[in-house]
Formats: sequence, C-alpha cells, structure tokens
Amino acid sequence: MKRFAFRLQPVLNLKNHQENMAKMEVARVMQALFECEKKIEVLKKDLNSALRDFDARTQIGIRAEELTFFTNYLTRIDRLVAHEENRERLIRKQLEEKQRLLKEKIIEKKTLETLKEKKKEAYYQEVEKMIQKESDDMTAIRRKEELPDGD
Repeated sequence: MKRFAFRLQPVLNLKNHQENMAKMEVARVMQALFECEKKIEVLKKDLNSALRDFDARTQIGIRAEELTFFTNYLTRIDRLVAHEENRERLIRKQLEEKQRLLKEKIIEKKTLETLKEKKKEAYYQEVEKMIQKESDDMTAIRRKEELPDGD
C-alpha cells in the first residue's frame, strides 16, 4: 500500500513561504511605524522643552538674535513633527495593505491545507474500504472452502 501523496504539496510549500514573507513584511512595517512614533514623541518633547525655555527667556528679556534663533528652531521642529506625522500616516496605510495581503496569503494557505486534509481523509477511507473488501473476500473464500460441495 502506498502512502498518501498530495499532488499540490509544492504549491502548499510555496504558499507557506509566501505567508512567512508577508509576515516578515508586516513586522518590518510595524517596526518602521514604531520608530516613527518614537521619533514624533521625541520631537514633541523637544518642542515642548524649547517652548518652555522660550517662555522663560521672554519673561526675563531676550535679544533679537535669540528671538530669531528660537522662532527658526521652533518652526523647524514643528515642520519635522508635521513631516513625521505625514510619514506615520503613510506607514499606517502601508501596514494596512501589508496586513490585507497577509490575510489573503493565510486564506490561500488554509484553503490548500483544508483541501489536503479532505484528500487525505478520502484516501484513507478508500484504503479502509479496500482493506475491508479484501477481508470480506478472504472470509468468503474460506467459507466456500469449508462448505461441502453437496450443499
């Protein structure tokens, strides 16, 4: 009796590989999102710190050069925050797309695995039927040999 062999096993292996690659892509994008969020958090802390420092200096008096420096610095940090927030939105869209692709890959793989299980079950049921038939045939042959010819 030969063992069960799934003819689409190479395709299933490919789907497993594609799913793993999609998982790695999702993880890579999630890492980029995490780093972007951290960068935004650091920039906002810098902005708040600079604003507090600016307020403190304006209360005691500030020179025109320092005022220009602070306004340029605050504007630059504000632009960086806006840039990183835009980048974060793009990364989130990319993450959604990668997660959608991953879901598709998982569904494709699960479909093939389900097909494999059904084929395997059908194969073993067929083998069992064949074994049962052989057993019944052997029993019938023995009974025929045990019966006298006159009956």
